[in-house]
Amino acid sequence: MMRLPFLFGLLAWVAAATAPGQPAAGLAEIERLVRAGAPELALARLDALQPPAAENPAGWWAVERRRWAIMRRWEMWNALAERLAAQPLPQDREARREWLLEAANAHLNLGQGAAARRALRRLIWQPPALHGPGDLSLYRRLVVRAHLTDGALEDARRAMLRYEQDRGEADGLWAKLEARILLASGRAEEAAAVLAPDGGDAEAAALAWQARLAAGAAPGPIAEAAARAAAKATEAADRARFWAVAAHAAQRAGDAQGTLAALEAAVADAPALPTQDALFRLDGDALWRAYLDQARALGNRLRFLVGDDAAWLAEAERQGATPLARALLALVMDQGATEAARAEACRRYMATLSDETRRIALLRALFVEGGERSVPEPAAYALVDAALAANDMPTATRLMANLARPPAGADDLQWSLLRARVLLLGGRVEEGIEALSALVEAVPDDRARLDRVTQVVFDLQTLGRHREALALFERLHQRAADPGLQRELLFWQAESHQALGEPVQAAAHYLASALWLDGRGDDPWGQTARFHAAEALVAAGFLGDAERLYRRLLAQTADPARRAVIRVKLQELWLRRPAGEGALNRP
Repeated sequence: MMRLPFLFGLLAWVAAATAPGQPAAGLAEIERLVRAGAPELALARLDALQPPAAENPAGWWAVERRRWAIMRRWEMWNALAERLAAQPLPQDREARREWLLEAANAHLNLGQGAAARRALRRLIWQPPALHGPGDLSLYRRLVVRAHLTDGALEDARRAMLRYEQDRGEADGLWAKLEARILLASGRAEEAAAVLAPDGGDAEAAALAWQARLAAGAAPGPIAEAAARAAAKATEAADRARFWAVAAHAAQRAGDAQGTLAALEAAVADAPALPTQDALFRLDGDALWRAYLDQARALGNRLRFLVGDDAAWLAEAERQGATPLARALLALVMDQGATEAARAEACRRYMATLSDETRRIALLRALFVEGGERSVPEPAAYALVDAALAANDMPTATRLMANLARPPAGADDLQWSLLRARVLLLGGRVEEGIEALSALVEAVPDDRARLDRVTQVVFDLQTLGRHREALALFERLHQRAADPGLQRELLFWQAESHQALGEPVQAAAHYLASALWLDGRGDDPWGQTARFHAAEALVAAGFLGDAERLYRRLLAQTADPARRAVIRVKLQELWLRRPAGEGALNRP
């Protein structure tokens, strides 16, 4: 698929020249970069796109809000907090409120409760007339969460009581928050007295059960919590809470299989929990430890030796698609004697999980978000595919860097191109260039294959690495036998020369591309190349040559819009004619 330079680029040129809101006109390109998984590049483009606040406040704010949204989406909390700290605080009430709430959220996600409270105090201490409906309630709740973030449980409790006194009564939201504070403080019996399992919403029920278990009550709610978690109407965050309760209860009851099953479900649903909800969050490390503990216990009863991979794999096969089977397979992945056995255990582990969403969630928890465990190759391939589908370029890049060969059955070229592109757009540019250079040398002289490699070289241009792109385009031009592809490659080389501030070389390559097939270049591609060549010649100071190219183009096109643009170009040339030299022909 070639990247066609539409005739002169005139329609795009006219649109850009007449767009009333230039910042908004460029946001679509920014969104494409974000979807492609290159948020840092998108933010760099926003820097160039953002107008001065003093000249265009509305345009500045449109770009700034998009910047914050990108940083939130990619959890770039440090960058967001630094950005907000470096800018002057707006005077407008709504903008000021939005700014300070954004800062508080960034600091909360960074675990910086004190910094979050500083932003919130500036909101709380405003004159009462400036508080909108519900504002003060929101600020107070966030202050409590900021204290919890710092582990200042008594301060959190006092802040909560202060809010209750201000309101004159407590509500369900604050009852749940009080139960959380009491549980985190180790005061489980008091927490159990605050909420009833059969009253309030799903979160309140989970908190009540958790409190009773922590207070030493009998582990009765295993089945009920599991049933609430499995119900279709239960939201994902509440499912994670109920499964965490079920895991806690099963562990208290000595139910090994039930503990593993509930742990797996809780870990798979944990990403749905709010960032600060540590009370119910069970992670891949907890699941991995439980796997190994249960596998060792069974192995000891069966008198298995660590390293006897065949015995462990055979027992896992006998256990079927159960949590205990996955525990045995995890032990082989962790302590298998050979790489082949570890990879086979991973393949079998994945095969026991028929639900793809759950399979990827568990693999991600174990190998991406967990401890320093090596990622088995089968899991890495699956996780790369899932990360790319979710536009999670940082994860895809980290995993792809260690996968030099394609998975079994995959197209070698397609995989290698994907790997090079992920490395480039994921920030590991030098590794991406190295992978792409190897591809250029190895790809056979086939138009379709060479064209696919060319598409990835475009990414280098997007990243501003034009010198490297030029070298690869030149090598592809030498490799290609197809005249049409050779012509296109000359055009792309011209674009990189133009971007590097080398208008003479750019003009030469544009003209070479125009004339490549028949020596005239009167077809649409040739006309486009000659138009760009004329622009490069103007930049290089060869105004007479530029005028000749424009006049020839003017004679060849009948389209009124295109003729109008060419006449504008000729008018600009006439205005730029050097004093004392022979004048250009006036248009």
